[in-house]
Amino acid sequence: MITEYQIKNFKCFADTGTVQLGAITVLLGRNNSGKSSLIQPLQMLAQTLAADDSTIQLATHEPHDFGGYFEWVHRGQVNRDFSCSFTIDQVTLASVSRTSQREKPRRYRLSLGLTFSLRRQVESQWLYLQRFKLKLDPLQESGEPMAWVIQLNHRRKPVAATFNNERIDVSGLEMINCLPATLKWDKPVSPFVSDYAVILPPHYFYSMDRPVRDALDMAMVEPMRPAIPRVLRSNERSPRSGGSTTHILAGLLRARTRRLKEWAEFQHYINRWFGSVAECFTGFDIEVVDESRELFALVGKDCTTGARVNLADMGFGIAQAFPIFVRLFYSWEGQIIVIEEPELHLNPAAQGMIFDAVVEYATQGRQIIVETHSEHFVLRMRRRSLEQPELRGLIRVHYVERHDNQSVLTPLPLTEEGRLDNWPMGFLNEAFAESVELLKQLDKREAE
Repeated sequence: MITEYQIKNFKCFADTGTVQLGAITVLLGRNNSGKSSLIQPLQMLAQTLAADDSTIQLATHEPHDFGGYFEWVHRGQVNRDFSCSFTIDQVTLASVSRTSQREKPRRYRLSLGLTFSLRRQVESQWLYLQRFKLKLDPLQESGEPMAWVIQLNHRRKPVAATFNNERIDVSGLEMINCLPATLKWDKPVSPFVSDYAVILPPHYFYSMDRPVRDALDMAMVEPMRPAIPRVLRSNERSPRSGGSTTHILAGLLRARTRRLKEWAEFQHYINRWFGSVAECFTGFDIEVVDESRELFALVGKDCTTGARVNLADMGFGIAQAFPIFVRLFYSWEGQIIVIEEPELHLNPAAQGMIFDAVVEYATQGRQIIVETHSEHFVLRMRRRSLEQPELRGLIRVHYVERHDNQSVLTPLPLTEEGRLDNWPMGFLNEAFAESVELLKQLDKREAE
């Protein structure tokens, strides 16, 4: 899980400072405040790691097009270096043991901090690893924590390094000789190999490929999901493989035919949320329209009329909410799920239901980032934090606003009383303000 995050010189952000992320991170702010821009550098790194072309240093055009460097560097100043830092935490490794053969390997919790910088020149630009911080905390009572910090230049050569806050010689630096003499790596130390230049570090970056890739596995739920088609054509993609909303829904026929047990769990899950909780429809299933052409429809039983209906006929709100639940179900532990504007076209009760679904999967190991303007989403979050106090340790809330032509973040800590400290004056205050004006007009009418 990514626990800390910082970007410099990206769009409306000169420097975010260190942003704390939780299992549930909620981004609040007015339109055009910079909420979406905050997540986009992580999205660029994620789509770079997923790219088919191994020569791409930073995938800024596919599948999501961020434009050229001059379009997203802060204030269009191409002489600035863009940088992105993040810390991966809570990864368990069993890779270090005592040099004595009688001792079993020790299990450590990994904390990995990386800072990437993009340097722009007249005709080229390249992304390079600027700072590398590795910390191993023993999970047993015995054992000392180990921490390395290595500073690099743009050629990925170390210029400074410390181990447990003590300087070490950077000449010929290798991870194998960074360990204390009493410890050894359990697996042979070999150069780190990656096809992706975005995480191609020096040879002392030991076996960190998998944690980085896992931590940057990102799924997006875009705002303004399209209407559910009346008839879908099946594709070969699993709903887990991501892509647009239409691609995800088109993969449901394969999911039904290839994984029967999982499909039964998915049906129960959809019926629980949209039947028992939302009271929209139950009896969710797939109806094959044309087997030879693999055409199918998503159907259910209307909770009000009891009639069998196509989900395309159940209102645009269903089309907005349904992909969110599909994405959550077909996610996996450790994956980042970014949900933009989950409240669109939903009634207040359904907006609160989205938060409950987010909690269900965040407590199962997903990391979920929600960008929202929904007062009802926030109210449900506050209420649940009182009903389930353990949730406060999972939730981080940030308010994004513009100051002096750049965006700044303010953390809003969730208190034991269910309040959000540092709440910005006037934000989400429109309903109250309208009520006050309404009462004034009523008083004025009665006075007349």
